[in-house]
Amino acid sequence: MQLAYHFTKDTTLYAVYQPSAQLQVTVTFDLNGGPPQEIPAPMTVRKSMWVPIPETRLSWDQFHRFEGWSTDPKAMKADYFPGRPANFMEDTTLYAVWIPYYTITFDPNGGKIDGSSGKITMVVRRGMTVTIPGAPLRDNYQFLYWRGSRYNPGDKYAVWADHTFTAEWRKRPPKTGDDAPLLLWGGLLFLGILGAGVLLGTQARTAKRKK
Repeated sequence: MQLAYHFTKDTTLYAVYQPSAQLQVTVTFDLNGGPPQEIPAPMTVRKSMWVPIPETRLSWDQFHRFEGWSTDPKAMKADYFPGRPANFMEDTTLYAVWIPYYTITFDPNGGKIDGSSGKITMVVRRGMTVTIPGAPLRDNYQFLYWRGSRYNPGDKYAVWADHTFTAEWRKRPPKTGDDAPLLLWGGLLFLGILGAGVLLGTQARTAKRKK
């Protein structure tokens, strides 16, 4: 847009220059606790100009996942992402945002899960929800619940730290069929006693006849 000015006397206009340094800002990248690795070099860019964030994607281990960058070193959510444009009005430090992942373990405690007696583990992102698996199996035992605290199959569990669930069992009472040997021996004993009584009675009657 052009503006019109009226002058009533001879006038000299002087050009106004702003130092170029005042038009530039520096963006610095910080690993924010991550292991040593190559990170983007500091960027010097024009103030308020849209520029892409470097494509560099960092790595740590299976328990930490790189999400992007933030001006807050404690952020759990990224504000700047590799390859996406951003603009800056002042010198800025961007900190890597690492989302922690935790290990959830299910211990069958003597039972079996899907035929396996080993522990089942899963690595889950912080804040996510998992579904408690079905009841394990164990001979002569009844599954009660998953201890740690007390969860039933199908319950939901929000993950905020490493956690272990352990199967809680109650021993079943002996089945009726297990008493069969005792009943058999008892019956044989009764028949033996009965037979002995009959034999003694027969001998006694025979002795009377002889007299």
